[in-house]
Amino acid sequence: MRDEKLLSLLAAFSQRFDNAFRLAVASLVIAM
Repeated sequence: MRDEKLLSLLAAFSQRFDNAFRLAVASLVIAM
């Protein structure tokens, strides 16, 4: 039960990080 909560939290963090990473890459490409 605790592992499932941790896993869902990690998944949510991973999704947010992925979006932020894509945004950073896009802005870097635009800057070039």
